[in-house]
Amino acid sequence: MIVLSMLRHGPMHGYELKQRLRRVTLASPSNNSLYPTLRRFESNGVATKTVESQPGRPARNVYAITEHGRAYFQTMISSLPEALAGNEEEFLGRVAFFGEITVDQRQAILAAREAALAERVGALRSLDGGQSRSAERLGVDRRWRDETTKRYIAVIEAEQGWIADLAAQIQDAQIQDAQVLDAPIQHARNQDAQIQDSQSAKAGR
Repeated sequence: MIVLSMLRHGPMHGYELKQRLRRVTLASPSNNSLYPTLRRFESNGVATKTVESQPGRPARNVYAITEHGRAYFQTMISSLPEALAGNEEEFLGRVAFFGEITVDQRQAILAAREAALAERVGALRSLDGGQSRSAERLGVDRRWRDETTKRYIAVIEAEQGWIADLAAQIQDAQIQDAQVLDAPIQHARNQDAQIQDSQSAKAGR
Protein backbone atom coordinates (compact mmCIF):
# COMPACT_ATOMS: atom_id res chain seq x y z
CA MET A 1 0.00 0.00 0.00
CA ILE A 2 2.75 2.47 0.95
CA VAL A 3 4.80 1.57 -2.13
CA LEU A 4 1.87 2.31 -4.45
CA SER A 5 1.20 5.55 -2.59
CA MET A 6 4.77 6.66 -3.22
CA LEU A 7 4.63 5.74 -6.89
CA ARG A 8 1.63 8.04 -7.27
CA HIS A 9 4.06 10.94 -6.92
CA GLY A 10 6.14 9.84 -9.90
CA PRO A 11 8.39 7.06 -11.24
CA MET A 12 11.11 5.81 -8.89
CA HIS A 13 13.89 3.26 -8.96
CA GLY A 14 14.17 0.58 -6.31
CA TYR A 15 16.87 2.23 -4.22
CA GLU A 16 14.92 5.49 -4.03
CA LEU A 17 11.83 3.58 -2.93
CA LYS A 18 13.84 1.86 -0.21
CA GLN A 19 15.12 5.18 1.10
CA ARG A 20 11.65 6.70 1.19
CA LEU A 21 10.19 3.64 2.87
CA ARG A 22 12.87 3.85 5.52
CA ARG A 23 11.94 7.45 6.28
CA VAL A 24 8.21 6.69 6.46
CA THR A 25 8.25 3.37 8.33
CA LEU A 26 11.43 3.97 10.41
CA ALA A 27 12.46 0.47 9.33
CA SER A 28 14.92 -0.81 6.74
CA PRO A 29 12.99 -2.68 4.02
CA SER A 30 14.90 -5.61 2.57
CA ASN A 31 15.31 -6.40 -1.10
CA ASN A 32 13.64 -9.73 -0.38
CA SER A 33 10.39 -7.94 0.48
CA LEU A 34 10.48 -4.88 -1.80
CA TYR A 35 11.41 -6.37 -5.15
CA PRO A 36 9.01 -9.33 -5.01
CA THR A 37 6.28 -6.78 -4.24
CA LEU A 38 7.30 -4.69 -7.26
CA ARG A 39 7.36 -7.78 -9.49
CA ARG A 40 3.89 -8.70 -8.27
CA PHE A 41 2.66 -5.18 -9.03
CA GLU A 42 4.17 -5.45 -12.49
CA SER A 43 2.57 -8.82 -13.22
CA ASN A 44 -0.81 -7.57 -11.98
CA GLY A 45 -0.65 -4.48 -14.17
CA VAL A 46 -0.64 -1.97 -11.32
CA ALA A 47 2.91 -0.81 -12.07
CA THR A 48 5.32 -0.84 -15.00
CA LYS A 49 9.08 -1.31 -15.11
CA THR A 50 11.43 0.38 -17.54
CA VAL A 51 15.18 -0.07 -17.78
CA GLU A 52 17.06 3.22 -17.49
CA SER A 53 20.64 3.31 -18.75
CA GLN A 54 23.31 5.26 -16.86
CA PRO A 55 26.63 6.30 -18.43
CA GLY A 56 29.46 4.31 -16.85
CA ARG A 57 27.12 2.59 -14.41
CA PRO A 58 24.81 -0.44 -14.50
CA ALA A 59 21.30 0.14 -15.85
CA ARG A 60 18.57 0.46 -13.24
CA ASN A 61 14.89 -0.42 -13.15
CA VAL A 62 12.44 2.44 -12.80
CA TYR A 63 8.90 1.72 -11.61
CA ALA A 64 5.76 3.75 -12.35
CA ILE A 65 2.15 3.32 -11.31
CA THR A 66 -0.48 2.68 -14.01
CA GLU A 67 -4.03 4.00 -14.19
CA HIS A 68 -5.16 0.54 -13.13
CA GLY A 69 -2.74 0.84 -10.22
CA ARG A 70 -4.25 4.15 -9.15
CA ALA A 71 -7.74 2.63 -9.21
CA TYR A 72 -6.47 -0.46 -7.35
CA PHE A 73 -4.87 1.74 -4.69
CA GLN A 74 -8.08 3.73 -4.23
CA THR A 75 -10.07 0.52 -3.86
CA MET A 76 -7.54 -0.82 -1.37
CA ILE A 77 -7.63 2.19 0.96
CA SER A 78 -11.43 2.44 0.79
CA SER A 79 -12.23 -0.78 2.64
CA LEU A 80 -10.86 -3.14 5.27
CA PRO A 81 -11.82 -6.77 4.56
CA GLU A 82 -12.65 -8.92 7.56
CA ALA A 83 -9.62 -11.12 6.82
CA LEU A 84 -7.33 -8.08 7.24
CA ALA A 85 -9.16 -6.25 10.04
CA GLY A 86 -7.08 -7.93 12.73
CA ASN A 87 -3.82 -6.75 11.14
CA GLU A 88 -2.67 -3.52 12.77
CA GLU A 89 -0.46 -2.49 9.84
CA GLU A 90 -3.31 -2.92 7.34
CA PHE A 91 -5.65 -0.90 9.55
CA LEU A 92 -3.25 1.97 10.28
CA GLY A 93 -2.26 2.11 6.62
CA ARG A 94 -5.86 2.85 5.71
CA VAL A 95 -6.34 5.37 8.52
CA ALA A 96 -3.38 7.30 7.11
CA PHE A 97 -5.39 7.82 3.90
CA PHE A 98 -8.71 8.80 5.51
CA GLY A 99 -8.37 12.19 3.84
CA GLU A 100 -8.81 10.51 0.45
CA ILE A 101 -11.94 8.45 1.09
CA THR A 102 -15.57 9.12 1.99
CA VAL A 103 -17.06 9.42 5.46
CA ASP A 104 -18.99 6.17 5.02
CA GLN A 105 -15.81 4.35 4.02
CA ARG A 106 -13.93 5.70 7.05
CA GLN A 107 -16.72 4.60 9.37
CA ALA A 108 -16.84 1.13 7.80
CA ILE A 109 -13.09 0.68 8.27
CA LEU A 110 -13.31 1.71 11.93
CA ALA A 111 -16.24 -0.65 12.45
CA ALA A 112 -14.33 -3.56 10.90
CA ARG A 113 -11.32 -2.95 13.14
CA GLU A 114 -13.51 -2.54 16.23
CA ALA A 115 -15.22 -5.87 15.50
CA ALA A 116 -11.85 -7.60 15.15
CA LEU A 117 -10.62 -6.13 18.44
CA ALA A 118 -13.80 -7.06 20.29
CA GLU A 119 -13.44 -10.63 19.07
CA ARG A 120 -9.83 -10.70 20.23
CA VAL A 121 -10.72 -9.42 23.71
CA GLY A 122 -13.47 -12.03 23.99
CA ALA A 123 -11.05 -14.80 23.02
CA LEU A 124 -8.45 -13.61 25.54
CA ARG A 125 -10.96 -13.49 28.37
CA SER A 126 -12.33 -16.91 27.50
CA LEU A 127 -8.85 -18.37 27.29
CA ASP A 128 -7.88 -16.73 30.56
CA GLY A 129 -10.82 -18.26 32.38
CA GLY A 130 -10.09 -21.75 31.07
CA GLN A 131 -6.40 -21.54 31.92
CA SER A 132 -7.16 -20.29 35.44
CA ARG A 133 -9.29 -23.34 36.18
CA SER A 134 -6.62 -25.62 34.75
CA ALA A 135 -3.90 -23.89 36.77
CA GLU A 136 -5.90 -24.33 39.98
CA ARG A 137 -6.14 -28.05 39.39
CA LEU A 138 -2.40 -28.30 38.68
CA GLY A 139 -1.34 -25.92 41.44
CA VAL A 140 0.43 -23.60 38.95
CA ASP A 141 1.20 -19.96 39.81
CA ARG A 142 -0.85 -17.98 37.25
CA ARG A 143 0.13 -14.48 38.31
CA TRP A 144 2.53 -13.74 35.45
CA ARG A 145 0.29 -15.17 32.78
CA ASP A 146 -2.57 -13.14 34.22
CA GLU A 147 -0.47 -9.98 34.09
CA THR A 148 0.39 -10.69 30.45
CA THR A 149 -3.26 -11.22 29.55
CA LYS A 150 -4.26 -8.02 31.35
CA ARG A 151 -1.62 -6.14 29.42
CA TYR A 152 -2.86 -7.49 26.09
CA ILE A 153 -6.43 -6.52 26.96
CA ALA A 154 -5.37 -3.05 28.15
CA VAL A 155 -3.56 -2.40 24.86
CA ILE A 156 -6.61 -3.48 22.87
CA GLU A 157 -8.96 -1.39 24.99
CA ALA A 158 -6.70 1.63 24.53
CA GLU A 159 -6.99 1.20 20.77
CA GLN A 160 -10.75 0.83 21.07
CA GLY A 161 -10.81 4.17 22.87
CA TRP A 162 -8.74 5.72 20.09
CA ILE A 163 -11.11 4.31 17.48
CA ALA A 164 -14.04 5.85 19.35
CA ASP A 165 -12.23 9.21 19.29
CA LEU A 166 -11.65 8.89 15.54
CA ALA A 167 -15.32 8.09 15.00
CA ALA A 168 -16.29 11.17 17.00
CA GLN A 169 -13.92 13.34 14.95
CA ILE A 170 -15.43 12.01 11.73
CA GLN A 171 -18.92 12.74 13.02
CA ASP A 172 -17.96 16.27 14.10
CA ALA A 173 -16.32 16.96 10.74
CA GLN A 174 -19.42 15.69 8.96
CA ILE A 175 -21.62 18.07 10.96
CA GLN A 176 -19.27 20.99 10.26
CA ASP A 177 -19.19 20.17 6.55
CA ALA A 178 -22.98 20.07 6.48
CA GLN A 179 -23.13 23.44 8.21
CA VAL A 180 -20.70 24.93 5.68
CA LEU A 181 -22.78 23.58 2.81
CA ASP A 182 -26.02 24.80 4.40
CA ALA A 183 -24.71 28.31 5.06
CA PRO A 184 -25.12 29.66 1.48
CA ILE A 185 -28.57 28.06 1.24
CA GLN A 186 -29.66 29.62 4.52
CA HIS A 187 -28.22 32.96 3.43
CA ALA A 188 -30.24 32.82 0.20
CA ARG A 189 -33.38 31.95 2.15
CA ASN A 190 -32.83 34.89 4.48
CA GLN A 191 -32.44 37.21 1.50
CA ASP A 192 -35.63 35.86 -0.06
CA ALA A 193 -37.47 36.42 3.22
CA GLN A 194 -36.19 40.00 3.43
CA ILE A 195 -37.31 40.69 -0.15
CA GLN A 196 -40.75 39.24 0.55
CA ASP A 197 -41.07 41.32 3.73
CA SER A 198 -40.06 44.42 1.82
CA GLN A 199 -42.56 43.74 -0.94
CA SER A 200 -45.33 43.09 1.59
CA ALA A 201 -44.54 46.35 3.37
CA LYS A 202 -44.75 48.31 0.12
CA ALA A 203 -48.04 46.63 -0.81
CA GLY A 204 -49.48 47.57 2.58
CA ARG A 205 -48.80 51.24 1.92
